[in-house]
Amino acid sequence: MDLMGYYKVGLDAQNGLTGTIPSHLGLISALEELRLGVNNLTGAIPSELGGLRELTCLNIPTNSLSGTLPTELGNLTKLTELSLSFNGISGQIPTQFGNLIALEHLDLAYNDLSGSFPLELCELSALSTLELGHNSLEYSFSEADPCTPSTVLDDADWPGQYPPVQLPFTFTALVNIKYGESSKGTMKSVH
Repeated sequence: MDLMGYYKVGLDAQNGLTGTIPSHLGLISALEELRLGVNNLTGAIPSELGGLRELTCLNIPTNSLSGTLPTELGNLTKLTELSLSFNGISGQIPTQFGNLIALEHLDLAYNDLSGSFPLELCELSALSTLELGHNSLEYSFSEADPCTPSTVLDDADWPGQYPPVQLPFTFTALVNIKYGESSKGTMKSVH
């Protein structure tokens, strides 16, 4: 199938797609939306997708993706939605995701992500939904960090038995946070 003239590719909602995501999708320079959710895709997310400079939506949840998040995805400065939840993606959230200046919705929940929450995400002033639950991420904010903690969320905002956490003030548009419970996750609040 020749997709070079397409602006949107929507093959989500149980189309039965199998195999890996073709790296040559990264050659469709005018592509604005790539939706491949709820299929049986496997393997890593191709780093070539980071070349899709017009992409506003990358939605590939509920597959069997593995590997790490490509740092090249941080080049997608027009991206408003990034949804990769319910996969087997591991490793850390790349600091380059702090370059996603138009990002409004980030959903990386239900993966195997680990490491520290990248403070570069604190600069995403358009971010309104942040879903990171069911991973092994650590959250540490202090007065010395680039984003000074100022907004305190009480226990009622966090499912499970997590303590209140202070979020950086630059999350000005953030209205929906979902952390969720995790048998292996930790959350630290340092202030």
